[in-house]
Amino acid sequence: MMKKKYNILIVDDSEYNRDLLRLRLRSMGNSFLAASGPEALEIVKNEVLDLVLLDIMMPGMSGMEVLKIIRESKTLLELPVIMVTAKTDSSDIVKALEDGANDYLIKPIDFKIAKARINMQLELKQLASFREEFMSIASHDLKKPLSMIIDVTEQLMDDIDSEADVTDMKELLYIISRSGHDIKKLVTEFLDLQAVDNGNLTLSEIDTNVAELVDGLVHKHALHASSKDIEINTTLSGELSSLLVDPERLSQVIQNLIDNALKFSPLGTQVNVATSFNDGFLLFESIDQGPGLNGDDMKRVFTKFARLNNKPTGDESSSGLGLAICKKVIDLMDGEVGVKNNENQPGATFWFKIPVKQS
Repeated sequence: MMKKKYNILIVDDSEYNRDLLRLRLRSMGNSFLAASGPEALEIVKNEVLDLVLLDIMMPGMSGMEVLKIIRESKTLLELPVIMVTAKTDSSDIVKALEDGANDYLIKPIDFKIAKARINMQLELKQLASFREEFMSIASHDLKKPLSMIIDVTEQLMDDIDSEADVTDMKELLYIISRSGHDIKKLVTEFLDLQAVDNGNLTLSEIDTNVAELVDGLVHKHALHASSKDIEINTTLSGELSSLLVDPERLSQVIQNLIDNALKFSPLGTQVNVATSFNDGFLLFESIDQGPGLNGDDMKRVFTKFARLNNKPTGDESSSGLGLAICKKVIDLMDGEVGVKNNENQPGATFWFKIPVKQS
């Protein structure tokens, strides 16, 4: 299990205080150090931070001034700020809290109390982010498949009364099934992403026939491919019969990549799935004949909630979570994941490479 690492900015004009805080908090993640207000604001502007420890009394620009500027662009939940002060005057502490500080610590710092207060702010930030992301999914990505299920179910009820053709009813049932799977996939992806971000996703190594695993996943997508008249071809290495991998997480990544290829492929094209094993590395490739990716899409394709320029060719749902999960899981496996546009032919190749052992 990998514990989440946080980015914490420590702002203090005393080098001794900065280094002491950095050493005491090193188990929590990465520390950025600033000796002045302007230096701190530059780091806030350019780095992705989880929390700021901000000294009130500094020469030049005080901590109170820095706090006010931070609050012009970052809310209390977006970037928690804990003021650090040697003052015990309650009016100064009240003023800091009124100006947007999340909490405060008194020097000399009791580090048990400091860690408890820091953890509380980080957890509140995480809960707020979780709620915001879930509301985004609920308001956008869940509405479409749920509406589809309701509309098609009502159509089925009318067809039953009118004794409609069985073939037409089967097509409607397929739409309901597909929409239900889309909802399940979306919820699963969201929960898995939270598990990875929280450091709660564990990996296991099981003796697995990867060739059979990939072949089974390809067949699982046969109905989706058939509905778009897409042919899936496989080239599977014979050296994949006995590898130590996490079959559940490996399946999750492969399914996402195959699903992504089918989702963005034009009707009547081909998707090629290939695997190989060389020098202790498993290489997987999913090659489609779609439009490929432009430069901007290449930069954000594996980021959470990415909205790319290309749209699904069969009106499928797309949460923007699947490829982000692929990257996080492959990172946990100490591997690499990437995408490239195909040379001299349309489409893109999504691939991953992970170190594996033969059992």
